[in-house]
Amino acid sequence: MPSRLIFFQPGEERQAVAGEPRHTQLTAWMTYNRASAGEDAEGLRVLYPDFPLKYGWDAGHKRWHRRRNMQAAPTIGRVVSLTPRHGDVFYLRVLLHHVPGATTFTDLRTVDGQVCDTHQEACRRRGLLQDDQEWAETLAEAVRTQRPGQLKQLFVVLLLFCAPADPVTLLHPFQAAMGEDIARRHPELPPQTVTGLVLLRISDSLQRAGKTMEDFVHRLRENMRARLAQEENQQAELEEFSTWLLQLGNGELPTDAEGRVTLPPALVLEAELPAVIDWTFGNLTDADSMASRAVLAPTYSTVNSVNSYVTDIFPGRAVECLSADATVGEEQEPVPQEYLNGLCVPGLPPHHLLLKPGMPVILLRNIDPARGLCNGTRLLVVAVHGGRLLEATVACGSAAGRRVLIPRLTLQPPDDAFPFEWRRRQFPVRPAFVFVLVGRWRDLRFVLPPGSGGRTANVVYRDVL
Repeated sequence: MPSRLIFFQPGEERQAVAGEPRHTQLTAWMTYNRASAGEDAEGLRVLYPDFPLKYGWDAGHKRWHRRRNMQAAPTIGRVVSLTPRHGDVFYLRVLLHHVPGATTFTDLRTVDGQVCDTHQEACRRRGLLQDDQEWAETLAEAVRTQRPGQLKQLFVVLLLFCAPADPVTLLHPFQAAMGEDIARRHPELPPQTVTGLVLLRISDSLQRAGKTMEDFVHRLRENMRARLAQEENQQAELEEFSTWLLQLGNGELPTDAEGRVTLPPALVLEAELPAVIDWTFGNLTDADSMASRAVLAPTYSTVNSVNSYVTDIFPGRAVECLSADATVGEEQEPVPQEYLNGLCVPGLPPHHLLLKPGMPVILLRNIDPARGLCNGTRLLVVAVHGGRLLEATVACGSAAGRRVLIPRLTLQPPDDAFPFEWRRRQFPVRPAFVFVLVGRWRDLRFVLPPGSGGRTANVVYRDVL
């Protein structure tokens, strides 16, 4: 049984402990889920804080019932704010914002079929907490599937970007696995020598990143996107398109009476979103299409919505990856966990990240430029191991086809972006069906609503030019 809070008057401790548990809105929610599982499957997909949107509370009988008529002003559920200082009940609150349809407290504490002893452990196993245990689990998962050289490189990434509190303790259980290739080639070497060679390889990788074994928390800030030179036979075509695009941007193209420009027919696609996706990618299982094509969008919100749409229709089983979000410093006012989870910040991965094998993602941080892992690199997902390790291949460029391992990183928005300091631990990637990518002009289409006749408004703020 999980621990529960009991309130009592001084001198009534024994009576309080011996009394029956109170029937609360939370326990009534679980009771409703148990009783209605067969006839209200939709209710099992609703989180506890969202339950009042579709269900009413009968205070007299202490039970929930489905609303017959939706209210004009929706009822908003709110779970009392807590901090980790409140103990395990804080982690219960976190689970209630992520586990729908629970019928018992045991359900809340069950992760991948295993019942955890505490709500905190369940949160950690779901990846909702920021602690150093995650790095050990990441390496343990990699040991089961990856080669020694990849393990050493993964440890270097953890040193460079995750700042483990005790790197020596983290390394110790995995030294033998990292040195298997050395021991196999040189069976005459004693274990301590093999360990020394492992440390030497790690040190070499750190030095290539400009670090030493004693200094591994410096963060790369330079944008290392590589720009490929165009082939000579594309230059005239690119110059023609660039001239037209410059005229469009300067407002120099002729317009009709309503101020609309007429785009070249070859550059116009009048279609709804499904047709746009079909024109862009064709077969969603074609790796070449996923690696070399993308939809352009003018706003960040459009990027998110279209990426979400294509992720849903992309074939394959989705792996749900939830971030661990937390404020920095105990002196700050507590910020509700669900508020942090809901923040969608350019340059940061989302809290709720869905990944499928074969889908393209874009890397959001410089991890290892020498191996092609730069901010802006397109990757194709291979697998997610244990929720802690992303295996992918580089989609394009000189490192195309290279298989890489990426752990979850602790990321932070710019200091002046919020009135409080907070961090998100998540895989540093976003879906890459939609982002800014321009190749040859004949590969580009301006998507307009059906019936637009190829005409669209061209707004130019001349006072700024």
